[in-house]
Amino acid sequence: LDMAAGIETDASEKTYYTVSARKTRQRIIEILAHLDTGESPHSTDKWAYATLANCNFGLNNEDRGQHFENIFLSLTTTDWEKETYLESKKKLLSLLKEDS
Repeated sequence: LDMAAGIETDASEKTYYTVSARKTRQRIIEILAHLDTGESPHSTDKWAYATLANCNFGLNNEDRGQHFENIFLSLTTTDWEKETYLESKKKLLSLLKEDS
C-alpha cells in the first residue's frame, strides 16, 4: 500500500492508500498482540516479530519497532533471515520518508 501511495498521482487515491496502510498495520498489531506477553519468545514466531517491528516502524512507533526487531534478531539463525528483514525495513523507511 505504501508503494502504491508512492506512485499514485491522484491525491484522493494517495490518501486512500496511506490510510489503508495505517489501518492494516494497526489491525496486524492487534492480531499479533498475543505475542507481546513478556513470556520467552519462540523461534517459530520469529517472522511474526519481524512483522510487528515493521508495522510499528510504519506507524512511527520507534520504541515498539525496536523492541520487536530485537526479539526477531535474537531468534534468527541464518544471515539470509537478517538480510531479508533489514532490506524490507530499509524499503519501508525509504517509502515513508518519501511520503512525508
